[in-house]
Amino acid sequence: MHIKDTGGNHLDGGDVNFSAVVEATHAINYDGWLVLETLAKEYAIVSATGDMDFVRGNYELPV
Repeated sequence: MHIKDTGGNHLDGGDVNFSAVVEATHAINYDGWLVLETLAKEYAIVSATGDMDFVRGNYELPV
């Protein structure tokens, strides 16, 4: 599943209702890949870290 927000924003920074998205993916027991489609903005590492922190806080990821 590709995961991104609107307007080139970081995850949960645009118009997407991520609470509903997270709830729906949990409801169907989705355990596949999450492919982040996010912009790097000015600082790529900081941007990627912030988006990954959002995903880690909302989804159980395999180690």
